[in-house]
Amino acid sequence: MTRILGVLLALAVALLVAQSVRVDRLKTANRKQAEQIKAWGEYKGAADADAQIAADQCAARVAEAAALAGRVSTLLQREVPRDPQGCPYRVMLSADELRRTLQPSAQSSADPAADGVR
Repeated sequence: MTRILGVLLALAVALLVAQSVRVDRLKTANRKQAEQIKAWGEYKGAADADAQIAADQCAARVAEAAALAGRVSTLLQREVPRDPQGCPYRVMLSADELRRTLQPSAQSSADPAADGVR
């Protein structure tokens, strides 16, 4: 009887050790997964920030293009000059007037690298 109890006790201890090893392996795997999740969260945060910066830069370029289109439109929609007989004639724009019209607005940076545009 003592022998049977000893065998059962040894079997219980072996099962306990096996379960303990299994629990340790699961804890290690869980810790590694938690580290991967944390790293992924940091990566995703950086990617989201980069995407927002790119979207902001794109919106700024679109706004600048729209402003330029508006300035060019004012040149194109001017009253057409007419001679004394009422016939339209062409007028050359001065270089200064064209330069002023095509200048970037005061809102945009003078340095494209400062806006992140390369």
